[in-house]
Amino acid sequence: MDTDRLLELWHMPESEFTEWKPSLSQTDGIYRTICAFSNDFANHKQESVIFIGRKDDGQCSDITIKDQDILSFVGKIRTSGSILPLPVISYQQILLEGCVVLALVVTPSASTPVEYGQSVYIRQGNSTRRATPHEITILTEKRINPTFDGRAANGATYEDLDTFYLQEEYIPSAVSPQVLIENNRSLKQQLAALRILTPNFQPTNLGLLVAGTDPLRYLPGAYVQFVRLAGTELDDPVKDSAKISGRIADVLRLTLDKVRANVEIASGYDETGRRIDYPNYPFEALRELIANAIVHRNYETSNAPTRITWFDDRIEINNPGGPFGHVTDQNFGEPQMTDYRNPELAAALKYLGFVEQFGFGIAKARRLLQANRNPDVEFQPNKIENYMIAKVKLS
Repeated sequence: MDTDRLLELWHMPESEFTEWKPSLSQTDGIYRTICAFSNDFANHKQESVIFIGRKDDGQCSDITIKDQDILSFVGKIRTSGSILPLPVISYQQILLEGCVVLALVVTPSASTPVEYGQSVYIRQGNSTRRATPHEITILTEKRINPTFDGRAANGATYEDLDTFYLQEEYIPSAVSPQVLIENNRSLKQQLAALRILTPNFQPTNLGLLVAGTDPLRYLPGAYVQFVRLAGTELDDPVKDSAKISGRIADVLRLTLDKVRANVEIASGYDETGRRIDYPNYPFEALRELIANAIVHRNYETSNAPTRITWFDDRIEINNPGGPFGHVTDQNFGEPQMTDYRNPELAAALKYLGFVEQFGFGIAKARRLLQANRNPDVEFQPNKIENYMIAKVKLS
C-alpha cells in the first residue's frame, strides 16, 4: 500500500478499513481484527490497515518497535496456525504526521470464512465481533478458492463422504465448543464453511482426503507406500511393506505406527552409569518429515503415492511435487520459509493435531536428528519428474 493511501486511512476514524492499537501487546485484539479484515464481510474488496502505535483517542503511543519484534510478530501470525486459512499480510513502519507507526496491511481473503481460534470474526463499523451462523453462511457463499484442495472433486457426491466421522470427530476438532453450542446451521452448511463441501454442497478434494469413504477412487495417488528392505539397494529382499490409504488422519496414524515399529532402540550408559536408550532414528523427526510430505504433495496431477523406502543405512521419502510458490531449491527447509500447495489440507491437519506450527517442521526435524547424532536430512528436488526426495541417513 502506498504512502498516500496510508495517509488517507490515517485521517479516517476507525472503520471497516482501519483499526488503531497502541502496541503489539494487544495480540488477541490484533488477531481478531486481522481475521475480520480478511473476511471482508461487506465485500469492499480493498486492503485494510491496523495502525500499531496509535491510541484510542487518536494520539501517538510514542513507542519504538524494533525490527526483530516486528519480524517475530508477523512471523508468528504466519506460523502459529491461529488464523486459518493463513491471512495475506504486509507491513511497513512509517512516519505519518510525526507519528511513527507500524502499518499491518490485510488483504481480503479469497477463501472465506477465515477464523481465529476456531471462531469467525467480522468487522462491523469500527468494531470486531464474532460472526453469527447466518453470516458464516454468507462468507461461505462468497468464497473464491483457486487451490486444488478447495475445489470441487470431479464426479464426487455427498454420499462419498463419511458424515458420521465428520460429525463425531472432525467438526468438534475444527470448531470451538461455543460455536458448536450456538450453531443452528445444517450439517451441509457447516461442512461448506470448513471447505469439506463447496458453497454449492459438492465434496471438495479436501473433503475426500479428510473423510472420503474411498479417496483413491477420485485421487489415485492419495496413499503412502511403505517398504522396508533388508539391504541398501532397491532390489534387496523386502522385510516389510504396506499400502496405506483411507482418511488422511488414518493414513498418517497408520504410517507413523509402521515407522515406530521399525525404529530400533539400542541401550547404553552415560558417564554417570545411568542407562540411556538410543534410537537409530528419532521418531519425532521422521514424523515431521512425513507430515510435511503429505501436506505438500501434488494430489492434482500425479497418481504416484508418497513412498517411504527404509534401507539398512538410510530412509528415503519420495514425494510428488517439488518446491512450491515462494519456496525454492535454495531456501527449502529454512525456518518460516513456507508456502502451501494445499493450504486447506494444512489447516485440516492443524485441526487434527498433526501440525503444530507452520514452517518449522523441517527445522524441528533437523534439530532432533542432530541431537540424536544422525546426519542432517538431505533434500533432492527432481525438476524433471517434479519430485522431492528427503534422505535421512543412519550415520
